[in-house]
Amino acid sequence: MKLTVDKIAAVTGGVAVRRGRGECELAGTDSRNIEAGKLFVPIVGERFDGHDYISAALDRGAAGFLFSKEKLNRRDAAKKADEKNAVAVEVADTLDALGELAKAVRDSIEGLKVVAITGSTGKSTTKEMTASILGGSRRLAKNEGNLNNLVGLPITFFGMPEELDIAVVEMGTNTPGEIARLSYIAGPDAACVTNVGPVHLEGLRSIEGVAREKGALPEALNEDGIFAVNCDDPYVRDMAQKTGAKPICYGLGNERLPGCGEFVTAEDIRAGEDFSTFVLNTGEGFAQTIVAAPGMHNVLNALAAAALARAMGEKSDAIAEGLQNWKSMSMRSEVRKIAGKITVLVDCYNSNPASLKAAMDMFENFNGRRVAVVGDMLELGDYTEEAHMKAGETAADAGVELLVAVGRWAEISRKGFINKIDYNADALVAKDADEVVEMLLKRIKKGDVLLVKGSRLLKLETVVDAISARWDDEGEGD
Repeated sequence: MKLTVDKIAAVTGGVAVRRGRGECELAGTDSRNIEAGKLFVPIVGERFDGHDYISAALDRGAAGFLFSKEKLNRRDAAKKADEKNAVAVEVADTLDALGELAKAVRDSIEGLKVVAITGSTGKSTTKEMTASILGGSRRLAKNEGNLNNLVGLPITFFGMPEELDIAVVEMGTNTPGEIARLSYIAGPDAACVTNVGPVHLEGLRSIEGVAREKGALPEALNEDGIFAVNCDDPYVRDMAQKTGAKPICYGLGNERLPGCGEFVTAEDIRAGEDFSTFVLNTGEGFAQTIVAAPGMHNVLNALAAAALARAMGEKSDAIAEGLQNWKSMSMRSEVRKIAGKITVLVDCYNSNPASLKAAMDMFENFNGRRVAVVGDMLELGDYTEEAHMKAGETAADAGVELLVAVGRWAEISRKGFINKIDYNADALVAKDADEVVEMLLKRIKKGDVLLVKGSRLLKLETVVDAISARWDDEGEGD
């Protein structure tokens, strides 16, 4: 989408300092890959200031830029713009302005329906499942990777085609107020909060704080909106009382929300090593389906996607087909086989207490010695030590026979494991991924089931790659 200088200034509440070529395409925030003709929006972070890269963005072909009056004075901005005949618009805050531009794009796409998803765990998987269902018959866009924050969501909207039926977007947060702002930008027609758990406690302080933050999404729905309610989660059930939107309920338990017209559930669930089959019951009809990922948490994610699809008018058969077409994402509940001898459960995109428990539960689908690599969980604030102690206890409850804890809090996780086990097991501590590889290559054997779980900072996917390369190339374990 192109906007004139006057439109950019009006949308952002800014002042046009230089008019340049009169218009810009929207928009980029990274000077290293800004596309020619785009508007560069410099973002201020903890360790960088995008205003330092305005000239670099213009050199790469940006047609204009926003700037904060607190970071750059008008005279210097005008000089930079004049050198390249570029647009320059002064705004109060560039991040806020980015959001306003994205909202303008969202509002400009005629007939667009937005489905928004947040939650402590499962939001990316639910987004992908929902997109797989709805994309079968409609023009659909979604946010990719981790573009789910106050920068990523606007970038997602800027990349959307002007002719579009549905946008499926996930929203992430680690600070109070982010979900409310993201909801304002996206203007959702249907929404889901997958669950509430102890994540991002450094910024959100408590699980009640997490619930308040996530609850801003359903509160943003109007009376014509639809809220997909996870009835298995008491915090999410409470959210349904605070929105005027119509509820569509889903779950695996017996809890039902009073006055809920539809209840989406799964019956006759059968779990395999890398899939789950079940009969989908949407209230509208029944359909046999299969989800290409293990674990009951992924069945629940599928029900969330089914409920959102029902909100968009899809029938049971189409929902089941869309779920069957969904493919699991790399490093999220991914099952790999190494040389046909070791099963590896790769779940190292992120980690928190709830997702760790769900990952450990996947062991139930496999036969073999249970080996777990458990890495640090981040942004837990005052709950950090207790959470890592419980991580070790969770591994013990799952029957892990060899635990390798890695990272700053590894010794705490090891202690929790040792204190809880009542069977023969080993527990090791590693400082980083390389040391994990060294330890595992000496200890893993044919028939093992290996779970690798940790936050992205630790890059534990390299553990899987290294072990796979050694076994595949050198025949280890024969």
